[in-house]
Amino acid sequence: MSRVIVRTLVIAAALAYVLSIQWSYSAIIAPAFSYNGSVYRPAGDGSLVFAFAVSILPAIWLPIKVSRPSQVTLWVLFILGYVPSILIPYFVLGTGFQGVLPLTLAIVGSFSLLSIMVWIRSGVTYSPAITMATYENLILGLAILLGGYTILAFGINLNLPALANVYDVRSTFDQAVINTNVPFAAYALDWSMYVVNPLLMLVGLRSNRLGIFATGLAIELLVYGTTGYKSALLSVLLLAPLLVLLTRRLRPVFGASLVTGSVIMVLGSALWDQANDTILATSLFVRRLISVPGQLMADYFDFFSQHRTYGLSASFLAFLGPAPYDLAPPYLIGAVYFKAPAEDANANIWADAFANFGFAGIFAFTIILGLVLIVLDSAGSGRDLRITGAMGGLMAIALSNSALQTTIVTHGLGLAIVLIFLMPRDPDPAPVQDVSWPNAVISDDSS
Repeated sequence: MSRVIVRTLVIAAALAYVLSIQWSYSAIIAPAFSYNGSVYRPAGDGSLVFAFAVSILPAIWLPIKVSRPSQVTLWVLFILGYVPSILIPYFVLGTGFQGVLPLTLAIVGSFSLLSIMVWIRSGVTYSPAITMATYENLILGLAILLGGYTILAFGINLNLPALANVYDVRSTFDQAVINTNVPFAAYALDWSMYVVNPLLMLVGLRSNRLGIFATGLAIELLVYGTTGYKSALLSVLLLAPLLVLLTRRLRPVFGASLVTGSVIMVLGSALWDQANDTILATSLFVRRLISVPGQLMADYFDFFSQHRTYGLSASFLAFLGPAPYDLAPPYLIGAVYFKAPAEDANANIWADAFANFGFAGIFAFTIILGLVLIVLDSAGSGRDLRITGAMGGLMAIALSNSALQTTIVTHGLGLAIVLIFLMPRDPDPAPVQDVSWPNAVISDDSS
């Protein structure tokens, strides 16, 4: 198959993904969750067709083959961050071109800029003088340390809550965070959940050390049982498909495979729910991963385009002056749009950037992310892409739901880069060759 045909298939798959979201949202999510702001009221000015077209634009230029972790991050951010941020505001706000077009252009421009930045290479590499076995034991020790610290701070819950009951567990955990006297406990838990446990599972699978994998899985499920955070469960569920797509055979067609898999996820969730007379799969895999981030992008844009922005006054620049509101951005949006001041409506990198600096923030925070991804590529140079790429994909999931500074510090993107730097270089890094899909093989260097 020629490159033109493969690229055409990718674009077609992207369009199918966008249309499947529109169908799932209008037919399943909006009727079931309209009470929570998931309304479907597109304007009749043709803006929805425009949104469909703009949503698939990056499929024209994103690299179908991947050879660096930043490219995996870009693709996952396209699926879970870019497309919902373009599409869902047209569903929710109902203002069409008149209201949403400036936001659309800002996100398209910033994502295009990010796509250009990831081609920059710093040239900085590091080769630690440790073996892979030593590295695996290091990550194992760190996982056990953070897991023990979490138990010390918050106790232990060996009963995994059903998805319908996670909010009760989460409420109990939120109170435990307030009451604990253990310093930095919340950071330890997030680093364990977002970085160390997934990394431990990955290195265990790489070396066929199933005991290491099982330890990482057990601690991750422990975190889920303690916190009720669906992110812990989703990180486990999404590792497997990322690993499959990053195998040597599928790397040259990673983009095509990821987009196609996303279509299957959306439509498969609907079929599963219909067969089982439930809405659980759509709620977890479509609403939680795709529609809620897009809805929050719409809410943040709607509010902060009419009210004062924070200028990071609710963050690390608080010493420069008081914030314009008594509540931090997630709780302010929760109070205004969900009528629940205790609702932690964390939003993606662009929503938070807009809440702090408006349109200028969207571009500024995107540039900072581009610099971080350049460092990530330097850290991952010569390392096993199955590990570094999967970690980059998980960080993209965090960026789709959290502020940039939160992802780097609290959710551990900075820690992940450090740990990747410490990883021994792969003695046989499996070079990538741009070949036909689906008969893809790999014969030259992926680093």
